[in-house]
Order: sequence, then C-alpha cells, then structure tokens
Amino acid sequence: KVLHAVVAEAYINLKRLDLAELYYTKAIADGVATVDVYVNLSQLCRIKKSLIEADSYLQQAKKLEVPHIMIQQLSAQIQSEKLNLDTDIPAYPE
Repeated sequence: KVLHAVVAEAYINLKRLDLAELYYTKAIADGVATVDVYVNLSQLCRIKKSLIEADSYLQQAKKLEVPHIMIQQLSAQIQSEKLNLDTDIPAYPE
C-alpha cells in the first residue's frame, strides 16, 4: 500500500509533478493518507495555482492531528497567494 507514495516521491525528484500528484492520490485511495502525502499534494497543487485544492489537502492533513513542520508555513503561503490572486483580478472589465 505504501508503494504509490514512494513512487510519487520518486516522481517529485524527477520533476514529474503531474505523475507525482497522480500517485499521491492513488496512495490516498489505497488508504495511505498520511500527513506527508496530504502536505505534498497540497504543495503540488499550490505550484499549479490550484489554491482551493491545495487548501483542501492541507485541511485533510490538519484533521490527522499529527504535527508537521510544513502545515503552518504552507497554510500561510496558500492564504497569501489566494489574496494576491483576488487583487490581480480587475474590478471591471477594461
């Protein structure tokens, strides 16, 4: 069951983020939903600018109630990037 998470980490090292995301989601489907898996998925989604999805994975990591050094930092980054996206959208079409 841990195989998908290990393969996902290998793909991250190879900079194949699309495949890493696929294998992390397979790990979750296999019942290997660890804090690391959720944090890594959150980071991958953040890189893709899928901030709602990134935040969702981070919330799942928090629910596991296992301390992780990246949760607070990643949460702050996602919230900051959400605010930046909101301010980049013009109020009226030009």
